[in-house]
Amino acid sequence: MSPGHFRPINEYPLEKCIAPGICLDLRHIMARAEIIPSDLATAVKAAGRPIPKGGTVLLCTGHHARTFPRKEYSTDNAGVNVAATEWLAKQGIVHFGIDSMRSGPDGDENLLVHKACFDLDITHIESLCNLEALLDHQFLV
Repeated sequence: MSPGHFRPINEYPLEKCIAPGICLDLRHIMARAEIIPSDLATAVKAAGRPIPKGGTVLLCTGHHARTFPRKEYSTDNAGVNVAATEWLAKQGIVHFGIDSMRSGPDGDENLLVHKACFDLDITHIESLCNLEALLDHQFLV
């Protein structure tokens, strides 16, 4: 795969399609804030279980529950910054998901997070909802 090109779906490794998951409670993070590595580390500690290697981390910021379907849904989300994206990758994840329409905060940082995901070979899932139901549960994604 050459830089700047996406991998065709038929080349995506099947072992990444079903992965153990953890949902982190980040509902205390303010609107439009950058989620930083220490926020994630604190949330993992509060969850009482480690991030599963080869797994998925879901980030429950409460954004969807607070704002959908109002216009604030498209502008007021918190999101991971590049350092937090790199921190997640170092934990051995294959995916992370978030309950807003972008993985990073609104603006240039979001574009940098998308590039970091590509460079780090991790995927992200956006616009999730009802993540509150997954807090304190183990699951497969």
